[in-house]
Amino acid sequence: MEKILLKYISGNANPEERKLVVKWLNESNENMEQYEVLRKLYSSMVWQDAGTPVRAQRTLRPYIREIVKIAAVFAIILSLFYAKDYFFPPRGTPLVESITMQEINVPPGQRVEVTLVDGTHVWLNANTKFSFPNIFSGSNREITLDGEARFDVTANKDMPFVVKTAKHDVKVLGTQFNVMAYSGSDIFETALIKGKVEILSPGSPPLVLEPQYRAISRNGKIDTTAIRNYDYYRWTEGLLCFENEPIENLLNKISIYFDVKITINNKYLGKRRYTGKFWVDDGVEHMLKVLQLNNNFSYKRNVETNEIVIN
Repeated sequence: MEKILLKYISGNANPEERKLVVKWLNESNENMEQYEVLRKLYSSMVWQDAGTPVRAQRTLRPYIREIVKIAAVFAIILSLFYAKDYFFPPRGTPLVESITMQEINVPPGQRVEVTLVDGTHVWLNANTKFSFPNIFSGSNREITLDGEARFDVTANKDMPFVVKTAKHDVKVLGTQFNVMAYSGSDIFETALIKGKVEILSPGSPPLVLEPQYRAISRNGKIDTTAIRNYDYYRWTEGLLCFENEPIENLLNKISIYFDVKITINNKYLGKRRYTGKFWVDDGVEHMLKVLQLNNNFSYKRNVETNEIVIN
């Protein structure tokens, strides 16, 4: 069971293994406590690694680094797991379940994956804040998002999953969808890949979104449109993908993901569009140099003020 638990926590368990873990968690409080200890150990290793500065040049492909990262985390957790007497109280010790909120702050230019206690898998994009309880209770499974995340929600018709953001809430039963809701941006977007979601707004009836459609809210007004290209949601792989995107919009997204202020003084760029892909690990300046190949502009970066000025 130990190996399956570790695969589940790291997000590498297959559907059958995930069902097995959820069933095992519901069997006893002791099982839940063992899971919590392992999950916290794993999360601490991931968050610590996420704080490592991003290098300007990639020396390893992202998926190779992920394998190395997971292997290292597994080795650490396995060495700690077998010290059961240290981590777990003896049988018969009273257990008191209390709800505590966990928070993940994803650094600029990084990504984090987490599996919630109900089996829901969440990918968190750069510069994202994500809050969730250690256990779900009551009528809803509520989490709070400030940033961008992709969800693969475990179905539970008796306890809907609710994503709360500063602009709108998203309510689901079990589905796959992407939410972009950075508090510093006036854009809110939900893209539904599979299932069905409801977008909740104060004073308005719920907006039901169908699969392969996305809802975009600008300044409080929501419009729906078909998803034309799923490459955009490959940010979970470490790729930023753009298709005929205005360069000004592209730079605004880079500004959010890397938490850097970008000032555009070049009006020429406002008329230009870009189609292509960037590895996030290559960094901001690599992206700007690629854009310079077909666009006439210069830029200066001030590290002290964390600002890039484009002329």
